[in-house]
Amino acid sequence: MKNIFKYFSTAATILAIGSLAVTSCEEPDYVSPDTRFTPFNFSAQFKFVNASPDAPTMDFFVQGIEAGNDLEFGDEQTGYTRIPLASNLTSFGQVSLRGTASSGNIGGTLGSAAAIFRAGSTNNNAFAPINRGRYTVFAVDTINRPRPERTLNQRIVAGETVIYSDVTYYSSRTSFTAAKLAPPAGDTTITLTGNNSLDVFNLVRKYNGNVNPSFMTSIGAVPLGSTDVGGTRFYVWQDSLRTFAVGNVTQSAIRFAHLVPNAPAVWARLRPSAGGTNLAIASNVQYALSVGGGFSPSVGSRVATTTSVNFPAFTTVATGTPIDYILEIATDVNFNNIVITVNNLTFLANKNYTIYASGVVGKPSLTAKVIQHD
Repeated sequence: MKNIFKYFSTAATILAIGSLAVTSCEEPDYVSPDTRFTPFNFSAQFKFVNASPDAPTMDFFVQGIEAGNDLEFGDEQTGYTRIPLASNLTSFGQVSLRGTASSGNIGGTLGSAAAIFRAGSTNNNAFAPINRGRYTVFAVDTINRPRPERTLNQRIVAGETVIYSDVTYYSSRTSFTAAKLAPPAGDTTITLTGNNSLDVFNLVRKYNGNVNPSFMTSIGAVPLGSTDVGGTRFYVWQDSLRTFAVGNVTQSAIRFAHLVPNAPAVWARLRPSAGGTNLAIASNVQYALSVGGGFSPSVGSRVATTTSVNFPAFTTVATGTPIDYILEIATDVNFNNIVITVNNLTFLANKNYTIYASGVVGKPSLTAKVIQHD
């Protein structure tokens, strides 16, 4: 009998080692379910949105399961895709999130590679959902977003040359030309790259009348060992839907996302087309994946989770009829500079919506869309 137990113990050890070996050889962007744990109907739900303005038509996958296909810029998948979660009863397994071109390649910085969610700026971990969680996954940014690189500068400190890491600034231009600040008369041209140091930023600012150049954006100090490969990335927003009181006939819930990578802070409102009270749905909101938007460094994908309802309630229905609204998005609090206008919007009672701005400033892609979640 002892020999039998010894045999099974040895076999179990071999199986465990084999399992570890297989896991270590997997691609880092795909995580297989852990079949050692018994499923107890644990799951999470995902909805994909293609908000990458210059990306091709895309297909999206959760844990290798197609969740949305042939999604053009501005398209969303219908409904949510429910994905089973492996669990050991104290934690849940990770799931891979990826986007591919429906045909051909995504192109840009990614080339033939897929857009892959990475949980950290220096790792290849997949997404860790919660049981019964709902998530909207936006593909964001342009396909030509540069791969983030750490910039270095040097200073003379106490007679010694000190090299230190610096904030990196993206530039949408390859050069900047301005009049010389000292004789002889003429122009000065500053060469720019995808990743520029603080010294370069300050030099451009100096020749730009001491005004921050709008075409240069700080992404913070890029960490050593960054796994962000550039191009299209993901913004994962947990959907904690609002439940309305029984008998509600006037209210819906609306949240707002700023997904325009080269736009400044914005204000957004819903203005009744027939007159009445405006609904302020966003105030001084920065690009969701920017340093100013609370994501520093702006490296890799971002996850926005919540422990409470994140859909504010608004009165959008009067005497049983949804109010017709005009969406206005501006870059100032007084709405003197309205950059996006969408007409003929209505919102049903007891429903949850996301309004998101996307595209690129100065391009036809600049727009806003509405997602209904239930």
